[in-house]
Amino acid sequence: MGRYYDGDIEGKFWFGLQGSDAPERFGAQEQEPNVTEYYVDRDDLPLVIKEIEKIENDPEVKKIITLFKDDKTFNFSKENIEKHALTRQAMEDYADLLLGKKILDYLEFDPNRFGCTIYADH
Repeated sequence: MGRYYDGDIEGKFWFGLQGSDAPERFGAQEQEPNVTEYYVDRDDLPLVIKEIEKIENDPEVKKIITLFKDDKTFNFSKENIEKHALTRQAMEDYADLLLGKKILDYLEFDPNRFGCTIYADH
């Protein structure tokens, strides 16, 4: 169960945490629905980088980054959320951070790419 995205990058939105509109955070613009199509233009690369840095610099997100770095099996179980006093917003931001990094990696891999298209299931 869950919603997936594909196109130039692919993955799964984090169940219960991440909305299908997460690409908008990185400058994507919604295209015509059936599935929602987003497009991040290469010209939006500075926005993508700025948003990634903003998320990475949030103290609550830094805590989550460290937890995943120190423990490769870490997950957002109820026990871990309570034990580490994780906020829902920080968990949502962390999920978005991973999406933003995929967008950045895609655009930086080949400087001839004009943008990144993402199709999100509803």
